[in-house]
Formats: sequence, structure tokens, C-alpha cells
Amino acid sequence: PVFRGDYRVITGVVPDIHYRSLNQSIEPMTLWLLTNNLQGLDPIQRAAVTRYLIISPEQGVSDFSQLTFQMRQVMSRINEDIVVDPILLKDSLESQYSTESQLSRLILMFSAISLVVSLMGLYGVLSYIIDRRRKEFGIRRVVGANVLDIFRLLAGRLIPIIGLASIPVSIVSFYAANKWLSQFAYRIEINPIHFVNAFIVVSGLVMLLIVANAFISTFDSPSQALRTE
Repeated sequence: PVFRGDYRVITGVVPDIHYRSLNQSIEPMTLWLLTNNLQGLDPIQRAAVTRYLIISPEQGVSDFSQLTFQMRQVMSRINEDIVVDPILLKDSLESQYSTESQLSRLILMFSAISLVVSLMGLYGVLSYIIDRRRKEFGIRRVVGANVLDIFRLLAGRLIPIIGLASIPVSIVSFYAANKWLSQFAYRIEINPIHFVNAFIVVSGLVMLLIVANAFISTFDSPSQALRTE
């Protein structure tokens, strides 16, 4: 084929390479060897050419500032006009997904805050329910009810409500996650089992709160509970 007025020989074909982030699909790319030190190129074309030198330090080298200084010294002896701008491969990869990393940290932080606030509110609701039904629980304990019976009463009322509330939340979350993933050329498919797992985790935390409140309520004297109302 002809490239910039010169005939070029194709020496090989390589597999697809992800040289950009996964937000973008793989596009055609050509790699060629410049053997004439950019001669024959105008200044604009010459400025557009970037040369990469991949250096793999010896294992155990951790002082990259010293390594960078030595690289610049060596390159300046070869050609003083060469600008050395070293970039770590790790930093280069992380820069491609800096936005996603920040978004992930924000989602994790607000999810933790929301979970804590929700559990605090649920604890308050449980305390209110137990306080309002203190006389009922006292009567049940007199006739032989134990912690497990009180747990069943509370769980039977709260778990179905949580299950109903999780349906619209799961639908909105599924739509939002698919909308965010649509910007990636290469993406995973969301498995509904993740929402089931989230419901199981939340239900487990709710049950722990119910067990704790039910256990605390057993320390109240039945006679004292009956006397309060």
C-alpha cells in the first residue's frame, strides 16, 4: 500500500489492541517504523509524531524520581532536543478510568451512609412498635411466649414491607445501572441475582435488629409491662 506518497510493505497483522479505555470500541490502527528520523515530514506532521520508549526497571527499584533523572541525563547526551516525559503504566491506566474510580468511591460512601441511616430509622421504628405493644408482649410472655415468638411477630410484620419496598428500588437501580453501562463499548450484563443478594443482606441486618430488640424486651418484667397501660 501507499502511505504519504511512499510504498509500504505490510510485515504483519496483530490482534486487536485496547489502546484506549473500554468506553470506546477498538478502531483500526497502523504501526510503522520510522527509519529516516522524521525526514520528509513537515513541522506539523513531525509534531504529531510521538515516540514511546518502554522501560522495565529491575525488580525492587522503587525510586522512580532517581530513575527519571537518569533517563533524562542519558537522553540529553543523545539529543538535547528530546523531551523526556516518563509515565508509569499504572498511572496511565488509572487516568483512563479516573472518573469511574471517583464515581465508585462516591457511590460506596453514600451507600454506606444510606445503610446506616436506614438501620437507625428501622431501630427507631422497632423501638416504637415494641413500646406500643409492650402490654401485648407482656401478656404473651405470661402465657409462655419466648424470644422466638416475639421475633416472629416483629419479623412477620416488617419483612414483607421490606420485600415490597425492594421491588421499585430494584427496578430503578436496574435501569440506572444499565443506563450507566451503556456508555461502555464493552460491558457486563447485570444479573438479577445481585438484587436478590442485596435483599438477603438487608433482610439479614433487619433480622439482627429484630432479634436484638426482641431479646431486650424479654428483660422487661411482664407485671411491669401490664402496669404501664
